[in-house]
Amino acid sequence: MLCSEELNGLTGAFADGGRGSGQGLHVIVVSIDPSEGTDLAAAKKRSYVKRYGHPETAAGWHFMTGTQANIDALTKAVGSVT
Repeated sequence: MLCSEELNGLTGAFADGGRGSGQGLHVIVVSIDPSEGTDLAAAKKRSYVKRYGHPETAAGWHFMTGTQANIDALTKAVGSVT
């Protein structure tokens, strides 16, 4: 639930912040829940690109999922704890 709230706020800030066509905008969202698969990631991407209102920016939105081992490696590399 918290992730959706954060993404809603971020997307709203992009839309309100005069990003225009969104050129140069790249959003990377990484799930830390290994049960969230690629179907959910694709649905979330579609939802947030639509909410942003600039479908031409879809290539700049990346929703990533992974195994627990991948998630652990990523969070260790960036200094976060899952």
